[in-house]
Amino acid sequence: MNAQTTLPIVLFIGTDIGKVTFIKRALKGSYYVMDSKDSHTAFEWLKTIPIQTVILDFNTLDEPLFNLCQHIKKTPGLEKTPILLITNKIQKAFTVDALNAGVTDFIHEPLDASEIHERMAVCLKSQMITKKMSLMTSKINSSPLIPKNTQTFLHRMLLDDKTLKEISKAKKIDMPLTLLMIALDNHDMFIKAYGELTLEEIILFLEEYLNNRLRKFDTLMPQGNGKYLLMLPKTSQSAAKIIAEDIRKEICRTTIHTKKKEILVTVSIGVVSFDKKLSDAAAAYEQFDQSLERVKKSLEKAQKKGNKIVSDSS
Repeated sequence: MNAQTTLPIVLFIGTDIGKVTFIKRALKGSYYVMDSKDSHTAFEWLKTIPIQTVILDFNTLDEPLFNLCQHIKKTPGLEKTPILLITNKIQKAFTVDALNAGVTDFIHEPLDASEIHERMAVCLKSQMITKKMSLMTSKINSSPLIPKNTQTFLHRMLLDDKTLKEISKAKKIDMPLTLLMIALDNHDMFIKAYGELTLEEIILFLEEYLNNRLRKFDTLMPQGNGKYLLMLPKTSQSAAKIIAEDIRKEICRTTIHTKKKEILVTVSIGVVSFDKKLSDAAAAYEQFDQSLERVKKSLEKAQKKGNKIVSDSS
């Protein structure tokens, strides 16, 4: 391995030379691919090299898949390492067993370069989110300012420094702060109708669209499964409803060009604002948690109606 590589490192385990050659060619320039024909050597590398993703070739492994996955997941430091499985098995029972053993995702045969890139991108994004969540959890647990009963909600969010500063501002001055919870309508239907890869394309479109709409002081926090929390500082609830309506209408009339077909989607949005002057940092976090609960309930009401906006002014 080139010790100077700055590319994400991928480890292929299996003996099929054709597959590893295809993967190296497909990922060239974006990832550094190592390959091992035996699991013993692979584990030695996993313990000493910062490998970010493992790809297993089901048909050419030198030990049973489930033993291998469990060995990786039980090794200290490797518990969160994404595992992609190359297979042509599509039986539901096999898929469930593989996921339970620790497989993160599947690369189906015959191999397709675009699918490999998409699966890798999803794995790396998930890994980055996991690392960020772990960092924020550590910060939250060590903070004497955050009441213990508020930590459950905070642990579910990707709170970065910018977010924490905005909450602090809301504590110090009488400044409005509004939350939008935005969700893709019919999330499960898209999986059944078009599959997970198409759903991922839809979700990536929504995230890119929302990021492009952000003002310099706004914060977007992906929540998973096509849901996004958008924090709007210096924005009253009435102003936030106008922003939400613009978002809803624009998404409705925008065609998403996926690899399978052109798709129109809708979103539902919950809106909640708090603008009271807060007495201390603990109260700021407390009210933020309460607002998060309320915006979730507002979103649930909006989703029941479908493609709607529901605000909570209580």
